[in-house]
Amino acid sequence: MPFGEGPRICIGLRFAKMQMISGLVTIFKKYRVELATDMERQIEFEPKSIITYPVSGIRLRFIERKGWEGRVLQSSKPKVSS
Repeated sequence: MPFGEGPRICIGLRFAKMQMISGLVTIFKKYRVELATDMERQIEFEPKSIITYPVSGIRLRFIERKGWEGRVLQSSKPKVSS
């Protein structure tokens, strides 16, 4: 394991996870992600590999969202009116 395990786990693990999540949120906020038009819906995986991956890859299309700069993540808590 790159970050170790148990009580001596690397303190950078949580930071690395936060960075990855932050990057993914930024990408998904800016782009809508779809399968490419030439991508087959049935995916064949490499059975002999330790890591599961598709034989012919996965092709995606990133479509920029309009007005994404003004978007703010909103809380899922309902607003209480008084």
